[in-house]
Amino acid sequence: MLGISRNSAYYLNAFKKLDKGRDSWNWAAFCFQGMWMFYRKMYLYGFLSLVIDFMVFFSIVSSRTVISMFGLSFVCNLIYKGLYGYFGNRIYYSVVKERIAGGYHLMDQYKSTSKSLTILSIFVPSIYFYYLADVLANEKYFSSRPRRDTSVNKENILRYLAQDKQNHVQGKIAIIVSVILYFMSSHYMVSFFEYKFKNRISAVNKQFSMELNEHISVLD
Repeated sequence: MLGISRNSAYYLNAFKKLDKGRDSWNWAAFCFQGMWMFYRKMYLYGFLSLVIDFMVFFSIVSSRTVISMFGLSFVCNLIYKGLYGYFGNRIYYSVVKERIAGGYHLMDQYKSTSKSLTILSIFVPSIYFYYLADVLANEKYFSSRPRRDTSVNKENILRYLAQDKQNHVQGKIAIIVSVILYFMSSHYMVSFFEYKFKNRISAVNKQFSMELNEHISVLD
């Protein structure tokens, strides 16, 4: 019999409620939104959450006044968090079903969560690296093994949610590649914005000097 951790027990209960047509609230999804999705390896939904995050952010900063900016930020944030909290378990259950159908719960080295992906997901290509690593590991594992029970039941859900597994080799490579590219891209991004900032400051100073000279010439 597989040991049931606190988180596994929570999701088993939440999935049972959904099977019975009852709603299920997720506080982790409410508080951490996209970070929670990446932690749970929901690649597509996590990526979509990044897109929505940027859209909401730019709509807020484009507000004309500070008051409207803060007001819009509060309303959007509240609605945004509420949607994650309400639909989080429903979305995750659909992902768990897909992974069990794909046999991920049977893999000896496959963790259903990833702390490193949560951190590195800000570097968008990392999402693809992690996804590809999992797909390749799955194909390699089942290339020499017949598929067994892939029904969505308590035992298979527990197998999928088990936290005592290690990362597969492809996953470790994805982490290393993502870290290297992340720091490389960060260096170039910082250099780019530093260059743009200096040019902007120079342009502002030049404009200020021109206006100041105009005022001085008028006074003369």
